[in-house]
Amino acid sequence: MSSWIWSPTKIGSYPEGRSYYGCHQMVGDVWEWTSSEYVLYPGFMSKFPEYTDKWAVNQKVLRGGCFATPSRQIRNSYRNYFKPHERILFSGFRCAQDVEDEERNRC
Repeated sequence: MSSWIWSPTKIGSYPEGRSYYGCHQMVGDVWEWTSSEYVLYPGFMSKFPEYTDKWAVNQKVLRGGCFATPSRQIRNSYRNYFKPHERILFSGFRCAQDVEDEERNRC
């Protein structure tokens, strides 16, 4: 079952889910792009080789899941893949700023 909220939510909507480092909503809003090439794990044997093995080339890793992903699959380690030059609904990227940089910019 996916979320009943069919869109990303405002940062801070789930304060009890904040990480140890203070990051909000690390999974579940949108699939997050990584810079990693998608490769099959060593020794992986697909149940669907005609699908997985054929398509797992020239793809980038997406992590975490999105608001449309079934809740039992949403986790930091969950991987998906897609070609970065093609548009995929429900994907995005995380913007971050170093706290020290932020404090320096105030001066």
